[in-house]
Amino acid sequence: MSPEQSPSKIGKTVGENLRAARIAQNYTQGQLASPDFSVSYISAIERGQIHPSLRALEILATRLGLSSTQLLPNRTTSDKKAVHLASQVEREDEEIDIPLLEIQLHIEQGNAQRAHTLLNKIVSKRLKRPHLLRYHYLRGRIYQELGLFSESEQVLNEASTMAKEMGDRQCQLLIVYALGNVYMSLHNYSQALLSFQYCQHILDMLPPHNPYWQMRSSDGIGQYYLVIQALSHAQEAFQASIAEADLVSTVDEQQGHYRQISMLASEHKNYDLATLYANKCLYLHNISQAIQQKSMLYHLLAQSMLKRGDATEGEQLENLLAEESIQHNALALASLSAHKAVWHLMRQELHEAEKYAQRAYLQIQALGDTLIAAFVLTTLGRVEHTLTHYDESDHYFTTGLAMLKRLHENATFADEAVYYAQLLEGRDKTHEALHYIRQAYESGQPVEL
Repeated sequence: MSPEQSPSKIGKTVGENLRAARIAQNYTQGQLASPDFSVSYISAIERGQIHPSLRALEILATRLGLSSTQLLPNRTTSDKKAVHLASQVEREDEEIDIPLLEIQLHIEQGNAQRAHTLLNKIVSKRLKRPHLLRYHYLRGRIYQELGLFSESEQVLNEASTMAKEMGDRQCQLLIVYALGNVYMSLHNYSQALLSFQYCQHILDMLPPHNPYWQMRSSDGIGQYYLVIQALSHAQEAFQASIAEADLVSTVDEQQGHYRQISMLASEHKNYDLATLYANKCLYLHNISQAIQQKSMLYHLLAQSMLKRGDATEGEQLENLLAEESIQHNALALASLSAHKAVWHLMRQELHEAEKYAQRAYLQIQALGDTLIAAFVLTTLGRVEHTLTHYDESDHYFTTGLAMLKRLHENATFADEAVYYAQLLEGRDKTHEALHYIRQAYESGQPVEL
């Protein structure tokens, strides 16, 4: 054996080649190691401290899409060139990471059309598999946000298969959760349930405990049960989701600041810093979403309680309103107060109903357009109509319906518009009633008269 091919030299070169190939495929040491090896074993190989067995070399090479001989020393390539190539590949990958992160930010912030424009500028044929996986996931999410659910289902299923083949459970979690929501939109409820349950299965294999994603998957299961009218199961799932939401940290005001730092670092080609702050921004966005989602969880929990018609539902709503964790959540307070108003209205306790509805209305004043705010407005409209305060009723109904249109909550808009039309017809306002029935049909949702 020549001096250049001594065991220590071979181990060092194998380690450098392994590191270069891993970086080229955008794998972390943990992703490359799982499930056969430890992270410390991969790290030791890359540092040249140990020489892998031929069997281990074959497994690692296969995982990277290479032959085992490609990881062995190459007499025609110097060590310096190999290190330089790894560095070059790493820079090229970072230049792909930044636009993909920016696209994800646009999706999460509701700018699907802008995300679509940016994604179309990326040539998918030139992407390595880890980047291609993210590319397909983001395309599926964009289609979902644009309402192209069949296209989203197809792309996300392709991405799910790819993530499973690559052993990327974190990305598979994102994909399967998105698929669950797509199936809900397509009214394929059994498949949606399977998706949300599979999310929980993936989470069980991804320690440590992740309250944010546990909350979201339990919420998905609760919404499934709510749709099929399995109300006790829905209530149980929403309560489990709320318990997870309590574990999520409070968001601070740094999200916009982090995004600015990320974009500025990208412009100056400081890709490590850009990636760091883009991920910080996404994390804070997720926390912010979790806080808003917690309000919706209470909203859905209260809704399932009223649908069940349990004799203790009034007391249960009061207990929820008294919880300390609710006192600092204006949207959750508004929703629970409005549901208590509905409970009193169902019992013709009109003054109590008006009191709770007005309390809910005060709580949403500075919160902008939300589904809960629209629910509060239409609830107040119902209460005032029952009290024959028709001018006030018309104001609250028209304001709530306009908000639902701005939110593109077409199904809820159609239901509320038809209900309001029936009230108007009962007051001999046929022309106005027809206007709202027409709008309900134009929303594209099934309308029951």
